[in-house]
Amino acid sequence: RGKRGLRHPTLPSSMLCHRSPPGRAT
Repeated sequence: RGKRGLRHPTLPSSMLCHRSPPGRAT
């Protein structure tokens, strides 16, 4: 999770953890 967060600091950790598309903000 931490590595992905650093790669995508713009997206919330929740989205990175679930790896959901940009359309799914929540």
